[in-house]
Amino acid sequence: MSIRGRLSRTKSDLYQILVRHPFLDALQYLVRNFNNKEQCRRIAGRDGLVLKCNFYGNSNKDKCIYYIRFGGAEHGFFGQFRILLKYLAYADRFGFYPVVEWPNNFPYAEKEGVRGIQNPFEYYFDQPMGISLEDMRKSYNVFCGEEIHITDFYLDKEIPGGEEGYMISEAFIERLAEIMRKYIRLNSWTENYMQQEIGGLLQNKKTVGVHVRGSDYKKNYNNHPAIVPVKEYIRAAERLMRSGKYEQVFLATDDMEALELFSSVFADKLVYYKDVIRTKGNVSVAFSKKRRNNHRYRLGLEVLRDMMSLAACDGLVAGISQVSNCARITRRSDEKNYEDMVILDRGINHTRNDFVR
Repeated sequence: MSIRGRLSRTKSDLYQILVRHPFLDALQYLVRNFNNKEQCRRIAGRDGLVLKCNFYGNSNKDKCIYYIRFGGAEHGFFGQFRILLKYLAYADRFGFYPVVEWPNNFPYAEKEGVRGIQNPFEYYFDQPMGISLEDMRKSYNVFCGEEIHITDFYLDKEIPGGEEGYMISEAFIERLAEIMRKYIRLNSWTENYMQQEIGGLLQNKKTVGVHVRGSDYKKNYNNHPAIVPVKEYIRAAERLMRSGKYEQVFLATDDMEALELFSSVFADKLVYYKDVIRTKGNVSVAFSKKRRNNHRYRLGLEVLRDMMSLAACDGLVAGISQVSNCARITRRSDEKNYEDMVILDRGINHTRNDFVR
């Protein structure tokens, strides 16, 4: 074997060692960056080297559990979901057993819970590895997820193109799809609901899925995608329909004006969910307040249904959004590609109008 080949083999072996031993991985990072004070602060932090181990009891001594608890009032459902996938990728790298909790300030949380469930994550999903929150709180080795795990993480550095805000490369989508396939499972209630709803609407017809993000996108928030006029979505969907491959158009939108325009063009070729909260204004539906039972939970269920319906379509027309990105990840997690995909991209806003809930 050549010297270059031996060096390559040694580098690969070393990487596998670091993957299995997170403390050594953190230590080598500190050594390589010891002259960079800012990097060292980020990796060390006040709680120690990346990972802090908690000992809560004597259960699961043979497992290293990774407790993912996050969720802010400023993110919509799929902004939260993409963050979760990155935490799960971190856990996957080190062979940890993830346990997920979305806290009470999660925008889709209900004060009284849903169907007897208090953890908002479990309104919709099963725990990734079957370990409950109660079992985690009795376990011997519990590592807590930290923001640094997803903000300064190998995933961004080693995946070609990576991600930058809303922009996400195909290679990054592929990796997150692998994570989703391995760790994300709908709970039985949600699984049955989705099968009935999506099957009943799409009816196995060849469908162009269209996602139009309106409402607060009209405010042109800083570092958010620039809004795309509805007529551009319509023109793209019309081109695909004229190809003769598709039988109908499915529209997922939070914007009533978009729905009205699509209805005028596609008439009985248009399908959509009729029980969705939509707006004619510029206020986000995600943070709306309505007098209906379990409104917050139902907002999450409805946008999850929209995303999964888009993933079930054969073609996709969409702008840059968390929903469309997650639809692409979900379709790849099923090891499928869209026959046609049109992403309408007008770039990212650079304004002084920062997002405020």
